[in-house]
Amino acid sequence: MKKKLFALLLSLSLLFSLAACAPKEESKPTPTPVQGEENQPGSDNPLAGTYDITVWVSEIAGVTDLTQQQINAFMEA
Repeated sequence: MKKKLFALLLSLSLLFSLAACAPKEESKPTPTPVQGEENQPGSDNPLAGTYDITVWVSEIAGVTDLTQQQINAFMEA
């Protein structure tokens, strides 16, 4: 009797754990433009505008310089 009760409780806990991990309704992230700047007029793109981006980089020798070079190349493009 104890084994059946234990098996029932175990199966119920597994069922509830799977139900808790079920995908929820997807919501679109809302971008936050830089304060004082609005989306470009006439643009249908909801992501149009200017944003602040934070880049976290390791302080290992050369990595910060390489990252800064890549950022500058991106900004020029």
